[in-house]
Amino acid sequence: MQPCDTLCAVQNTVNAVSDEVLSVEEVALRLKVSTVTVRRMLNDGRLPGIRVGRQWRVASTTVSRALRGEIRLDVPRVPKVAR
Repeated sequence: MQPCDTLCAVQNTVNAVSDEVLSVEEVALRLKVSTVTVRRMLNDGRLPGIRVGRQWRVASTTVSRALRGEIRLDVPRVPKVAR
C-alpha cells in the first residue's frame, strides 16, 4: 500500500459527501472545549478523526453528530494494554 492510498481514500470519501474537514482548533471552537480535550478524545477514540502527518482532521459531520448526541464523547476511555 502506498502512503497516499489511505489519505486519498479518506479525501475521496470526504469529497463524495461534500463534507468539510476541520482542524483540532476548529473542532474545539464548535464543541466549546479546549484543544487539549479534542486531542485527548481523538487519541483515545471517543472522537473519530484521521491523522495527516502530525495533525488531526475531523469531518464536520462527525462534529455535528456529536453535538446531536449521536456520538458519545463522555464514554470513559479504554485503558491502553501494555505490551
